[in-house]
Amino acid sequence: MIYRFILLLVMVTSLYGAEDSWYNKVDVKVEAGMHFSSFDGTLTNSASTPTNFRSDFDYTNTYSSFFAIELKFDNAYIPNIDISYINSKQNQDVDLNKTMQVASYEFSGLTSTRIDYKVLNVLLSKEFLKKGTRFSFWRWKFYPGDIKYAIGINVKVIDWHFEIIDRKVTDSEYKFDRVESFIPLPYLGFKHFYYNLVTYAKISALSLSEAKSTNYQIGIDYKVVDGLYLGLSYMYEDFQAVEKKDSIDFRTTGNKFSFKYIF
Repeated sequence: MIYRFILLLVMVTSLYGAEDSWYNKVDVKVEAGMHFSSFDGTLTNSASTPTNFRSDFDYTNTYSSFFAIELKFDNAYIPNIDISYINSKQNQDVDLNKTMQVASYEFSGLTSTRIDYKVLNVLLSKEFLKKGTRFSFWRWKFYPGDIKYAIGINVKVIDWHFEIIDRKVTDSEYKFDRVESFIPLPYLGFKHFYYNLVTYAKISALSLSEAKSTNYQIGIDYKVVDGLYLGLSYMYEDFQAVEKKDSIDFRTTGNKFSFKYIF
């Protein structure tokens, strides 16, 4: 998935540079950064007590790469397109103090686990700008900044892979749960522009019997030079799914540091 994303990024940025093409009517923003996060949530089934990824499997701090590309078209009928990709991986060795079941197999004592979590978001949205109006107070003049609201749909593609192996058993093999899900989520966004500073908040959420997921992000961008921004934000991701006989409620939260460049 990451190779396809990089290929798309290279194609878009190279075509943008072509002269006298319709790509010159597109604003392109690329983003790259790191997400410093923690895994949390539970794995439950009818045969064992709920197991927590943080307290039982000792998943705490991890980091992952983050890539995004945003296309804004100079056409009222074409929505903005924002594609982002994040990949988180972590391994843990733990001595379980209880018996649990994963994929219909029981585990206790010395175990090793692995989590590989990939998320691709394809956001289609439309923005509405409200320009700020200068006002005076005594001798001072103030500019409150500009505000943008956005609505749309966020198509989320989730690939979550959890593996576990019993270290007490010779020649034991990894057992696993895997969630592959395609979820369209309604999206709301807000941005406030004040000179070189941009603050923003955005959320996507859906809760149905067969699909449950939430994503939100709150952050600030600071324009270092024309076109180049330094970003800091807090990200939250979760999903709920049923795989085999296991019910999975997985969450990842943490800070994201990134660089953004507008062509």
